[in-house]
Amino acid sequence: MEVYCLHMFPGLFLHLSPTQPNGLAPPSYVPVKVLQLIQNFVPASQPILSLRSNDTTNVTVSAAVGIRLDRPVTVVTAYYKIPSKQPDEVYRQWMANFLPQILVISTFSLMPFRREPFIHHRRTFPNRTKMVVRKFSELQEAKRMAMWMEQKKLDHESYHTPELYILWNEKVHFLMEAIAKNPFDSDYFLWTDIGVFFLQMEDFQQGHLQIGQNGLPTRDFQQDISWREPFLGGHMNAIRKYEKRYYETMELMRRNGLLIGKNQNIMATVAVLHPELVKLVRPRSYFQGKGNSWFYSHYYFLKRSLNETVETQIKYLGKL
Repeated sequence: MEVYCLHMFPGLFLHLSPTQPNGLAPPSYVPVKVLQLIQNFVPASQPILSLRSNDTTNVTVSAAVGIRLDRPVTVVTAYYKIPSKQPDEVYRQWMANFLPQILVISTFSLMPFRREPFIHHRRTFPNRTKMVVRKFSELQEAKRMAMWMEQKKLDHESYHTPELYILWNEKVHFLMEAIAKNPFDSDYFLWTDIGVFFLQMEDFQQGHLQIGQNGLPTRDFQQDISWREPFLGGHMNAIRKYEKRYYETMELMRRNGLLIGKNQNIMATVAVLHPELVKLVRPRSYFQGKGNSWFYSHYYFLKRSLNETVETQIKYLGKL
């Protein structure tokens, strides 16, 4: 099955498949940016797109595309209190900023008393929220704690902990579990970090794409930062394919003595080894050059003009 993948650099994986077996969807409203991707699979002679004045699009999906656009996207996130640069109070504030804004969400947490912030901030959408309480020791990657403790010896950033490695590399597992249970009958799933902090990134260069005799890129991504992913997701079938490549690459890197604690290293390596899965979209200037590239993926899906002033955008957000 051919799968198209878009990586929102710095943010989102969006996977679209032109050969999904699902039936036709009724007309749906989806962001214009998503529809521009769908047009890659639809012959120009098929007039299935009709723009509306409210900057959304009425779409009837053709049999050639076969993607259900009438289903909600399930957002997956998690919070575990582990050794971190930020205190628990900071993460609680980030939760307060994030959780009330998401329509459909599936969350993972440590213990029953940790559910309280989720319950409070999701009170507007009780029927669109699925909470899973699980001990940290029961996470799939936590069962390999000895390996993650060894990984810390390879990390030049001493403040990283084995617990942090576990959560970083558990994200794809979280997505796969949400897909398996699929409480909201979704086709698309999106992992989103509860807390996102700024890091200065470097662009991919041509030299980053060279493959060595060990089957890995010659570039060691643990020594620089070329990738960031507060968002990760897409169509369930594409995520399944990505999961296979992700953990295969993790094991290959481990056998070659490379740092796998930071999932960004693995994702960058997957992008080099499997370019057919990933297309990089680099952030453009917005807010008249004042916008932070870290948040470009958020802004991209707001469907607003890149030349908009900060003041205009603030007025717009105040109406949401």
